[in-house]
Amino acid sequence: MKRINPYFLFIPVLAFGLAGATTATQSPVSPPNPTGASTPPDPCATVLRDAENPQLQPVLSLSLMRCYEAHKMDKQADVFAWEVMAAPFWNVEVLALLEAAAHLKDAKKEVANQLVAHPISILDWAPHTGDRKRRSALAELWVQVAQHGPVQSQVKARERLHVVLGDTDEAKAFGKNKQPKLSVPQQKTRIANLSLRHENRIILTEGPKAIKGQPLNEDTCEIAYQVGKSGRKKRHYKKAHRFLDRVLKECSGTPVRKASYMKAKVASFQALSAALPLYDHFLANYPQDPLADDVMMMKALHLETSKKTTEAVATYKTLLSQYPDGDMWHEAAFRLAFALARAADVTGAIAQLDSLARKDKLDAFTQDRALYWRGRLKIYPDLKKLTPTQSQVSKEQGWQELQALSQTRSASYYGHLALRLMFHASEHLHMPASIAAPSPFVPMNTRLQTPLPDLPQQQEELALVKALIDRGYDAEAIWVLDRLQKVGNISHLDRALGYYLAEAYGKSHRELRKARLHWPHGLPVKDTLHTWQLAFPLAYDAAFKNAAEVYELPQSMLWGLSREESAFEKDVTSWAGARGLCQLMPATAKEEAQLGKIPLPNLNALFIPKTNTLLGAQHLSRRLKLLQHPFLAIAAYNAGPGNVRKWRKRLHDYQAMDAFVEAIPVNQTRNYVRKVVGSWITYAYLTGETVQTDFSMQLPKPR
Repeated sequence: MKRINPYFLFIPVLAFGLAGATTATQSPVSPPNPTGASTPPDPCATVLRDAENPQLQPVLSLSLMRCYEAHKMDKQADVFAWEVMAAPFWNVEVLALLEAAAHLKDAKKEVANQLVAHPISILDWAPHTGDRKRRSALAELWVQVAQHGPVQSQVKARERLHVVLGDTDEAKAFGKNKQPKLSVPQQKTRIANLSLRHENRIILTEGPKAIKGQPLNEDTCEIAYQVGKSGRKKRHYKKAHRFLDRVLKECSGTPVRKASYMKAKVASFQALSAALPLYDHFLANYPQDPLADDVMMMKALHLETSKKTTEAVATYKTLLSQYPDGDMWHEAAFRLAFALARAADVTGAIAQLDSLARKDKLDAFTQDRALYWRGRLKIYPDLKKLTPTQSQVSKEQGWQELQALSQTRSASYYGHLALRLMFHASEHLHMPASIAAPSPFVPMNTRLQTPLPDLPQQQEELALVKALIDRGYDAEAIWVLDRLQKVGNISHLDRALGYYLAEAYGKSHRELRKARLHWPHGLPVKDTLHTWQLAFPLAYDAAFKNAAEVYELPQSMLWGLSREESAFEKDVTSWAGARGLCQLMPATAKEEAQLGKIPLPNLNALFIPKTNTLLGAQHLSRRLKLLQHPFLAIAAYNAGPGNVRKWRKRLHDYQAMDAFVEAIPVNQTRNYVRKVVGSWITYAYLTGETVQTDFSMQLPKPR
């Protein structure tokens, strides 16, 4: 098919890498009409008028292509599809290129030639590391080049698909019968890329074959290490140890250091007796390694959960003294206090918590945690049971501290625990007369609520984003914001606001996490309210409201769960295969769909908010009915009810819910429960759903 020349030239207007960009400035010229009949109106006239705006000219070729395609005006759509392929604004955006290439399906050879020619040169692109959709789009375009491009480009495309994008469904399908023969360095690169995408099953199949019968060198040592690492992730511990041992025996330098660390990590899931020598080996050989404090933390936690409390306390103290600037310091400082309390050294635990609470530049979560437990142990010194102290002075001091925390941080996990503990004490007559009775959980004053501000207009890039959103071009606005992560000088907060206004809640939340703004301090006030609104978006309100009503759950609880599961990215897939807003595994989703008679025609339906939230809400509701406490249900959502029952049996003497959560032996689940409950409480505070945040501070009796 011969390429159709565009009717009109587009005018470059933006400075950030858009030289030579083009767009339509008027409607296509209609052919003469000899009959004198009136010409039908152009269905894309609105987009064409928007394209007359100099600010929007570089981006609307894509919108015009979409519009004419929707109205089956293929000739006009072809024009703008080629414009997308040629325009500097879009020929660096893989999703736009894929959309244009899909429209030009009858010109596959011409498109393939265009893709490999300057300035696109798509075979030289580095795939996006964290965006599954863009990785898949790039793979699809490389497949088109491999099938229809120039001969040399076909060879390169096949290799790059297999080596660089081997994790994508497109590359897997294409390579089923056409896998290129790879050199050992290429195999190493392929396996390293597969590791980044958590394709552990493929690594465990291909890795051993790649090094079978070969001596270990720089390349094969790395492959052997990756096999060991994947074995750990898939819980094939014997296989993991076998390949890591080979690295330790036959390799040198960095692979040995990495294998030593991975051996310790594998052992952290096994018996303490086997793990201790591996922890100590790494710490003796690599005391200044950036991961040394992580290994010492593994050792301390392993000792603590194995009830070797004295040894755990000593290890935490060593970590705090040897690695004062390490990223494990704050967690170790708290775990030391918790271990001291476990050993009934309440005075030592309170002193440690007091020291931690007074440390400069603490994040909000760590400070809340230290303040809560300092007050809690002054009132209820028995970690496992809510039995009050006999000391009136200690009791009054503790209640004053918890009362202050419940008032200043009521929208947080530990602030709300303080309030619930006050209600527990009031009900059981543990509260001294000098302390005022607890007030109900009061939501945010509605007078504080104000609309989010507009994007600042001083920067040309943000002015473009605002103009696109104002005219309903949300997808284009999102792509512009994506591009601004690589070029331009836009703050995380402004990018978060732009994404939010375009309803890309997941991307907005990710920007806040980068800037550490996703857990704001204190309570919302006039100057910080907008940050709170961005950090806790009322995303997909209709879907969550419907699911909450169907399964009689607080909507704020479902929002809190989704915020931590997916950060509200409705089309995200985790490395383990969990999908959508509530991160449902395929098998779980199918089971819930069958039980609830919820239509699930295929797994892609899990990317539909209404479907996903219904399935997620039903799954959580069933866990809640089974385990009889929201904290336990949330833990089971993450780790499964079997593990929760096992932990309850292991921690059978724990009656206090707050201590049970801190004693959960799996880091991921322990953190997950606190984050989900914290988000749930914050949403309840912001939306007024506070009456549904009552929960018992004591564990229910096991069924």
